Amino acid sequence: MRRHLVPAGLVITAVLVSAAVATGGSSAESGAAAATSRTIASTTTSDFRAVVTAERLDGGAAAAATATLQTYRRAGGGWRRTGSHELEGPYFWKTLIGPRAVCRLEIRTTGAAARFRPRTLVQLLQTPSLGCGPVSEHRLTG
Repeated sequence: MRRHLVPAGLVITAVLVSAAVATGGSSAESGAAAATSRTIASTTTSDFRAVVTAERLDGGAAAAATATLQTYRRAGGGWRRTGSHELEGPYFWKTLIGPRAVCRLEIRTTGAAARFRPRTLVQLLQTPSLGCGPVSEHRLTG
């Protein structure tokens, strides 16, 4: 009878150790999930700056995210924020923080029309299979 108890005890110990390791791994993942906002791209001219950030909305393998464009204008020796625009989605967190997430990010400061105003153009990858989303255009003011 004792013979059967020892192997059963080893099996129970192995299961408990496996559960502890699995729990430790998930707490490490939850620590990584705490980083819910990340700068994914920026570009700068002598007068303007554009910064795109991604924000994680939920957890899971296919976590949703939003993307925001923040614009700045040079003021003295630093930068003054002139706008914040949420970009049209939907987006996935892993897509936005992955390679080739930014299809296009540019600042246009000159144009042929007399009434031209500086603007930013942003285009982000929606998914690798769908490709790049629509181009979002925002005037730079301030």
